[in-house]
Amino acid sequence: MHGGGSLPRIVRQSGNPTSMNAPTRDWLKIDDGPVTLRALIVQKLRMAITRGHFSPGDRLIERELCERLDVSRASVREAFRQLEAEGLVEVVTYRGPVVRTISQQEAGELYDLRAGVEALCARYFAERGTDAETLALERAAEALGVALRRGDRERVFEAKSTYYEIFTDGCHSASVKATAMQLIARLSYLWSTSLQVAGRADQGSAELKAVAGAIRQRDPAAAEEAARTYVMHARATGLAAMAAQAAGHAPGKKPARRHLRAVEAKGSDR
Repeated sequence: MHGGGSLPRIVRQSGNPTSMNAPTRDWLKIDDGPVTLRALIVQKLRMAITRGHFSPGDRLIERELCERLDVSRASVREAFRQLEAEGLVEVVTYRGPVVRTISQQEAGELYDLRAGVEALCARYFAERGTDAETLALERAAEALGVALRRGDRERVFEAKSTYYEIFTDGCHSASVKATAMQLIARLSYLWSTSLQVAGRADQGSAELKAVAGAIRQRDPAAAEEAARTYVMHARATGLAAMAAQAAGHAPGKKPARRHLRAVEAKGSDR
């Protein structure tokens, strides 16, 4: 668990979401909407984990999170239970909740599952997606490519999130979307590591554009194959990074942990 500074309190922020061409928005700000406090806490903790602000094995200290998010212990415990169900958190005896660590074998299995689910998502998108959704996906793939070339970590995460929201919405299957997003979240820290591998960012960007292009052509088989190819290449890169870290010579330095920025509270559930 990171020490020092104030961890953000839950706050609602009005206003329209910014486009990918606008300055990077503060991802800790919450737009107005019919969302429960519990859902907001889960959303923020999930984001902190998937974006690497908390690393695998980090303790999630309940008291600190309560103080820094300005919410009750009951709310934090409910959030832990949800994140545990998603496979992002585990409760360890004598340590409490920690960010879950996965083995190389489990990571490989998750990538295999993800390849099948994203391939199915791409097929469904090509068959069911609207023209507007197809255009939005192509634009999101292009925006992600731009972010990758610029090397802006936060913008990359924003662009990746946007791409996958559009991609999974376009398949018009709630079950496929939920499964895909959960698998993506569990493997997200490996995706971050893979950005350090020379050439992978450009390769991945080209592969996602190929997925979008096949969907635009309304070619389910080609879309399915392109999505599977992208995930299997990500699998090879991610597992290689895990092996390198286990051997003590990871590709590049581990990014410094970033503390969550403080924002003003606008009420709590205490």
